[in-house]
Amino acid sequence: MSNYQDLAEQLQLIKEELNEATRKNQIPELVESKARTLILEVIEETKTSSPNKSSILDYLNKASACIDGISSVSSIFSALREAYNWVETSL
Repeated sequence: MSNYQDLAEQLQLIKEELNEATRKNQIPELVESKARTLILEVIEETKTSSPNKSSILDYLNKASACIDGISSVSSIFSALREAYNWVETSL
């Protein structure tokens, strides 16, 4: 990732992975919905003229907390944490 647009594209893929995990009954629909909503908040924030880094970090942190500890989606959790770390250090 090199900018907010790349972040939004990566989060779109993560959102699709969450949806797939729900279809496979790997996570409850409510958990997926909460995480997806927070990811959508980040995507929308990246589209603003001056994205708020603090808000983005907060949304990413909350989204990853929704799925923390669910082993069947550990790769999605890791991807969200990676996105958080990238925003924190690179933007």
